[in-house]
Amino acid sequence: MARVTQYETEILRARLGQLELVNSQLDALEQILRNIFNDIDILMLEITDPNDIVRRRELASLLRGITDVVGNGFADTEALIERGMRRATEIVRDGHLRGSMILFDEFDSSFSNRLLPFFENVPDDATRAVLSRILDDGQLFSSRIHNLETFTNNEISKTIARGVLQRKSHTELMRELEPFLKMTDDELKAFQRTWNETHDEAFKADWKTRGRLKYNLRRLARTEINNAYREGHIHAARQSPWVEGVKWNLSGSHPKVDICDTWASQDLDGLGPGVYTFETVPLDHPNGLCFLTNLIASDEKLESIIRERNI
Repeated sequence: MARVTQYETEILRARLGQLELVNSQLDALEQILRNIFNDIDILMLEITDPNDIVRRRELASLLRGITDVVGNGFADTEALIERGMRRATEIVRDGHLRGSMILFDEFDSSFSNRLLPFFENVPDDATRAVLSRILDDGQLFSSRIHNLETFTNNEISKTIARGVLQRKSHTELMRELEPFLKMTDDELKAFQRTWNETHDEAFKADWKTRGRLKYNLRRLARTEINNAYREGHIHAARQSPWVEGVKWNLSGSHPKVDICDTWASQDLDGLGPGVYTFETVPLDHPNGLCFLTNLIASDEKLESIIRERNI
């Protein structure tokens, strides 16, 4: 029993590593948005000084440059999230490997040296599965990135074009982009508190639309990295003859009752509440933070696995 507890500890330790990974990826995502802001500022400086207006004849060239800047930023975003997905599958692989070494060490100390082949293909297989998965909306990960790129370019271009027509200065135009690309969450909340006092309804509605960018990017990154981690867990569990099922666990930050509560309690496959076969594990919803653990075979079955597989 102590071995199983130690095994589970390694699985949960990997889960903590995955949460740290998500947080670091979100920080890096914020930096990409700030880079887009800074690159647009540089484009402006090539046209006019900060206190001067941007002339209409410069608008077409400026908008082309903005499209390039946004495209480069979203290429970086796609690469960042894909690296995060890959790293998530490596974290879960390593957790399963460490846990399995503990699980079998008492039976046969040499067995731990032969465990890696069970898991070495997990990162490649799990990452490929997530990148090629088409969900209910009919979209791949790459399609979601492209849609957000289009949305971002349209919103920035619309803001700049309108400001140029209103004869706003370089500095005024960049100030309008700050909440969209540069402000921290705390700064954005402070900015939003001023809406009712200083802006009309049309302006507030416009900024709510723009505020979707950061939210949707963060949701996409968090969701796809979590999906990759969960897929890696299922692949690793499937490759482990000593795992009999996968258990759905609610996140400690689970905010309210939803479909996850059903997934964590139903006995769909007769393996116990919230325990699934590798084929029937549910796909989590966007922003989902629930996690998986494993149902381990009995000591007798573990011993027979070693004997029958000669491993």
